[in-house]
Amino acid sequence: MTKYLKIFLVLIIGLILGLIIHGLIEIPALWLLTNYLSDLFFGITWSAWLWIHLVFTIIIEILGIVLAFWLYSGRCPIYRADARYKKYCKK
Repeated sequence: MTKYLKIFLVLIIGLILGLIIHGLIEIPALWLLTNYLSDLFFGITWSAWLWIHLVFTIIIEILGIVLAFWLYSGRCPIYRADARYKKYCKK
């Protein structure tokens, strides 16, 4: 039961991580879109931007979940403290 709970919590953390990354990208992008739409973006309409937003939102959420599972699995060298301090970890 705890295995499934851990997987569920990592999934939730991944979704939250994806939302944070989404927000960090979207705030400057929206500022650019509202101020310089006609100059920088070659006349792409708002409906086209909504489709682009939908596609990249799905991609970013999937990447957030993958990143959370990668961090949880212990393969990330930044997150794995036991690799450096293995003699201090109890078995």
